[in-house]
Amino acid sequence: MLRDSLTRLCFPKEPFHQDAFHRAIRDRLPETGAILDLGCGDHTALAPYRTAARAVWGTDFQRHPTLERAEWFRLLAPNGVIPFEDNSFDMVVSDWVIEHVAQPRVFLAEVKRVLKPGGVTIAHSISGAHYLTWVRRLFDLAPHEVVQEIVYRLYRREHHDTFPTHYRLNTTGQIQAAANAAGLRVEALEFFATQHYFHFSNLLYCLAILADRFMECFGRGLGRIYFVLALKKP
Repeated sequence: MLRDSLTRLCFPKEPFHQDAFHRAIRDRLPETGAILDLGCGDHTALAPYRTAARAVWGTDFQRHPTLERAEWFRLLAPNGVIPFEDNSFDMVVSDWVIEHVAQPRVFLAEVKRVLKPGGVTIAHSISGAHYLTWVRRLFDLAPHEVVQEIVYRLYRREHHDTFPTHYRLNTTGQIQAAANAAGLRVEALEFFATQHYFHFSNLLYCLAILADRFMECFGRGLGRIYFVLALKKP
């Protein structure tokens, strides 16, 4: 297929962003202890990491219609307070969450609070510097119900899985500033190129590959839409 050939030409040996996210988790996964899926949705994403010696908790603002392992789930407070004691977790994981954070410093301070000393938080999100993020911002000018319907028609993502976005913790500068304010150290920040957001159109997919390659000429990461972040609590 043309788009596969273009991808290999423009981004040779580029890891798939979701694989890189789980690799970052596995590389830092404690043998024993507890990890938290912050913004867990249906609470299935981290299920493979649950063992007899390693607890996997989930928390979110609402109960997902198909929530699994409800006994390992707690509701987030409306103000974003994580419903666990200080120093509860070896790892906090956020997948497709931080693009929705309105108060980055408050959010990271709360993450730091529930992390044990030496604990790490892993986040997977979309780059605020990528051109598609600016297109997405334009969508958010429309009523949220309209955005939910557009996303459903393009990606078949259910309405209850589409939330308002802010992109206030999605650039290198934003991340560094918020991490410093919260007292967390940036351990790793990697960006990855993929164009599968245009999977519904081969033409748009191919044009996006070329556009991303072109943007990379102006700075590494400008043509890479997703990132994996690791922050450590001292």
